[in-house]
This record gives sequence, structure tokens and C-alpha cells, in this order.
Amino acid sequence: MAKKPRDAGRDRARNGSAPAHVEEVAIDLMAGGEQRSRIVVFSDIEMGGGGPADDFPHTPFLGELMTAYLDGPDADLPVDFVFNGDTFDFLKVSYQGAFPKHISAEVALGKVESVAAAHPKFFEAVRAVVEHPSGNKRVFFVVGNHDFELLFPEVQQRLREHCGGSEHVIFPGFDLMLGSVYLAHGCQVDPVYRMDVNRLFVEHNGEKILNIPWAAVTILDVAMPLQDLLYHHDRLRPKAKALELLPEFREVMSAKLWNYWQKVYWKDFRAKDPVHKISWSMVREAFRRSKTADADLELADDWTDELLDHDEVQAIVVGHLHRNTWVEYEGKKVIQLGCFRDEYWIRDEGRVLEPRLKPYLEFDLRGGRLMHAKFLEVQGPAREPGTYPESIFDVVPKLREMLARIKPNPRSAVGDDL
Repeated sequence: MAKKPRDAGRDRARNGSAPAHVEEVAIDLMAGGEQRSRIVVFSDIEMGGGGPADDFPHTPFLGELMTAYLDGPDADLPVDFVFNGDTFDFLKVSYQGAFPKHISAEVALGKVESVAAAHPKFFEAVRAVVEHPSGNKRVFFVVGNHDFELLFPEVQQRLREHCGGSEHVIFPGFDLMLGSVYLAHGCQVDPVYRMDVNRLFVEHNGEKILNIPWAAVTILDVAMPLQDLLYHHDRLRPKAKALELLPEFREVMSAKLWNYWQKVYWKDFRAKDPVHKISWSMVREAFRRSKTADADLELADDWTDELLDHDEVQAIVVGHLHRNTWVEYEGKKVIQLGCFRDEYWIRDEGRVLEPRLKPYLEFDLRGGRLMHAKFLEVQGPAREPGTYPESIFDVVPKLREMLARIKPNPRSAVGDDL
């Protein structure tokens, strides 16, 4: 059953956690039918806790982009800023020097404070937006696989406080509708990152923790101990080229993943750790990725079909994959919005890294219906010296040392005990 909209048709922000089902996508257009509004969408910013490993140290730049919409001839136009998941890189923010996989509200709030301390200009910009004299500017934070912590009411309240306490800072869950535009991060249609919407939290040692998916558990257990060494290599694109140029990188990750899924993950599963879940699809995917070191994300092929069949939906926007695509189906748009974080194209066999342009979207609506859609890209500021290695090959000696410590495993060609 469709929910009654909060704002007579300008939007129907979904405060629940489950993705929208097609029968819930019905949209009531704004009374009068002629009200103009604007939607500005950013995805996968992944601002972290500061330092070299922070993938987006440019929040003053982002703040300037946001506040530019507060002036000029359209200053009084209703504007919704949608941060479409992975706005905050809580997944890779440490808590008390570690990366716990049992994430309680206390742990999540600690991560919030680390991000807020590193990015005050972002929260100042959000506050300027929601406190604009027009009173018609709002900010939405959609949940992504890097910021599942947004599901905690305590985190929502703390972030709202950092933004001035306005009710115009909204946490819709995994998706929302604004007029005829459907927005979701996309992790809920990625089988390795999908959360159980009927069981978002579980109990562990008497404490409520996030019921994070197995891929997030694996990153925390396997990848994060290597963050100090390989933080920059996660930003390289194409990933296949990075693995080709750095075979030691592929070998180390393959060995670590193989050993983890053979031993550690199963051990914790047998010990009744609630975030260690087992399914056939998980085992199959874990085996494939441990052999290839392929960490590329995927979305289910048919997830847009029901939405596209609904007459009221004119555009579907997802992020997650860090790829830009814009496809038309009989006048309806399916848009993959790439990442706003720092990433680099590999050029000249790794000797040159070209900063990737940062994309965002702008939609203009009239009476809730799409009248204009624009894809924009901007060049972000350069990173400060010392926040990236001089060469992507600087890590090779350390990776070779790690490989030399691998004990031969007669049951596997990969090795044992990294």
C-alpha cells in the first residue's frame, strides 16, 4: 500500500529501511501541478576520518558546490540534496585504533565523531542549506554499504545535531522517491552487500549490533589490516589494470582471502558469531573472489524491471558501482552515478595517474514530473602532498616480504598463514 506523502507530492521520502516495492511507488503530484523543484544528487563521496586514507579530503570544495544553489535567481526554489549512499566511509574509519565488525551504537557514534572532526566544512554547508531563509531546502542521507551505521537512530540524531538540529536533515533508509525520481544506493541489489531488512540488528554479548553482510565483515577482517599499505591502490581504475601491473598485490589478496574463508570465517561461524552467516551463494562468490582477487561490485540484472513498468517513475538513480552510465528505456532514464570520492585512471603503465572527474546530477521538476535532467562532472582539488605515495610501485617490496612469509600449503596452490 502506498504511503501518504509528507509534502503534497513534492516527494515521498521513505522512512522505512526496505527498498521500495513497485506497489509502493505511487506518487501524488504537488497540489496545483505547477510547483518547480530541484534535486541535486551526489553518490559515493566516502569522506573518512582524515589522514592519507581518507578518500575525500575536499569537503570545503563540496560545500561550495552545495551553497552555490542558495544564491542567484533560483535562491528560493525548493531544492533537495540527496547524498545517495556511501557519503560517510564509516566502514573504513577506525574506532579506538581497530576496525570492529561488531558495530554497536557506541562504536558507530565514535566513527561519526571522527568524520565530523575531519570534515567540519561539510556539516557547515549542510547547516547553511537547511537553515536557508526560504525554508524549502532539505538534505537526505541514503544508506549505503559504507555507512550502514546510518541505520542507528542514535547516529541519525548525532549527525542532525552536527547539522544544526534541523528536521530538514532526513534519513530515508535505503531508498526514496522525490517526485517521479527513484533513488537508491544500490547495495540492496548487490548480493554480497544486501542487508536483511527484517533483521537489521542482532544481539551479541548482550549488546545490539549491526547485522552487516558478509562482504562487509570480510573487508573489516581482511582488507582493513592492510589499509596503511594499500589505501591508495583502492582508488586506482581500472582495477584489472592495477592487478595486472602489481601481481604481488593480487597474490597477497588472493592468499589472504583464501585463508580467511577457509579458516577464520568458518571458525567464527561455528562459534555462533551472529555476523558470520553462511549461504551457498556466499560460498560460491567467496571461492571465486579468493581465486581472482576480484573485488568489483555487481548489481542484479533485473532489479529495475518492476520500477520501469510503473508509469509514475521517470528516472532511476543508483550509485555503488563507481561507474557512470545513462540509459534510456522508452523515455525513462536509468542512471548509474559514479563516485565523488578521489579515484585515478591508470595511464602510461602506472607511471601517470589521471584524477577522475567527479560526477553529480541535477533534476528540475514541475509538479513532481521531470522536466530537465543534467549530468555534470567537475575536477576536484589536488590532494595534499603526503596523502598519496610517490609511485604505485612503492608497495612492491613490502608485498614481496609478505609473500615470502607464506607457508606452503599442500592442499592449496595459494599458500597459508599470511
